[in-house]
Amino acid sequence: MGLSYFMEHGQTLVQPSLPPLRLPAHPAPPPSPADRAAEERAQKFVHDPDITAPTYEPLQDSTKYRRKRAEQWARWQTETIPLILPHFARVLHLTKSLHLVDDLELPPPRPSDCTCIEFKTHSIVVVRFSRLTISIEIEDINLRACKCAPLSVQLVQGGLFGCAPVAPSPAVDMRVLEFTQNLFLHIAPNNTAFCATLEGVLAAMGFQLEHQNSLRRRFGNTLRWYTHAYNRLKDKYTRVIEVAREAIHPEPLSAPPAPQPPHSLPHSAPHQLLEVE
Repeated sequence: MGLSYFMEHGQTLVQPSLPPLRLPAHPAPPPSPADRAAEERAQKFVHDPDITAPTYEPLQDSTKYRRKRAEQWARWQTETIPLILPHFARVLHLTKSLHLVDDLELPPPRPSDCTCIEFKTHSIVVVRFSRLTISIEIEDINLRACKCAPLSVQLVQGGLFGCAPVAPSPAVDMRVLEFTQNLFLHIAPNNTAFCATLEGVLAAMGFQLEHQNSLRRRFGNTLRWYTHAYNRLKDKYTRVIEVAREAIHPEPLSAPPAPQPPHSLPHSAPHQLLEVE
């Protein structure tokens, strides 16, 4: 029995059923010993992973990564930013708003009043603006960090800003961050394009980063927290100025009288002005 399709205008399409499959006259021969041996060898590799297939991170790894980012964000907000704000303000004051950053020097390897027994030396890659060559270059520095001399504070005192609150690498010159911050106010922010351009320029000058495209995520994180620290510092001193202004003038000053419209002036006003001139 076939299938019938009823169409518009009374038309009917009929598809006849296919004839039944014919069974072979003789049964299939059993597999040879060579075929059995080949099948047994193939079964051993059925569950082996394909090394050419793409790999995906399991769910627990992504959850762990999100938890790590949340912990880092909390440390930035509650520990690192409040700790570096006084040093950040001092650097802006001493350098006349980053004009004299080259005069800054990194703190000594060990402060004279340091009594810490435990310390750790960090190797940090610095993306620095060179005033001599008027270009951006890469520099490797080593800093000794302990409880009385946190790494984030030492970097800020040297005119640098790290990409992480604890063990940052790289650290970026504040002048580079200030340039990028102002650039993104006039064009659409595109951290990927900016970092790709920066890596290309550095590579053309002979500087090579540890991994390709390693600057994009870390530079974006550095710029984000530098902007946040700058805005918090600006808000702090704005409130201080407002409090001082209210202490000097408790009541708002009366506005000066507005100038009279031209039609209300007397007719002799132009002649008087001419006589004064």
